[in-house]
Amino acid sequence: MSLTLPSPLPAAPSSAATVPALPAVALPLPDTAWGAAEAREAFAEARLALPFDLPEPTVVSDLTTVVLRSGDHAVKVYPPGTDHTHLARLATALAGSATVLLPVAGPVVTSSGVVSVSPWLHDAHPVDWAGTGALLRRFHTEHADADVPVWEPLQ
Repeated sequence: MSLTLPSPLPAAPSSAATVPALPAVALPLPDTAWGAAEAREAFAEARLALPFDLPEPTVVSDLTTVVLRSGDHAVKVYPPGTDHTHLARLATALAGSATVLLPVAGPVVTSSGVVSVSPWLHDAHPVDWAGTGALLRRFHTEHADADVPVWEPLQ
């Protein structure tokens, strides 16, 4: 079997006449220089404002937000400029949920990011796509009428 393609490649059929172009939407992503190091700085600053002690964290995930594990807590650090009032309103709207692990304190705004602390889920285990879908279905059923605020991540 050959993986060589003929050259020049045939032109793709034009679909511009049948499919309207969508306007480009700027995604609210953090500066590419923001990541785990800045999240650790935000964590250190937030520790001063939180009503409980947190041990030194380890990085669990470093994507558009950073997740740290600090003892029995999951610490999610959002980039600077994240709307902390939205995070607080969202926690209020989902209070009493059976499908959401809610923060144990309000979000803390620091010079390096916005910090949210939740309990660490100790009994977690790998979930396949069917399990993920079932959880999302339960979440949406439970919160179909929740007064969840519109999300405008970075303002």
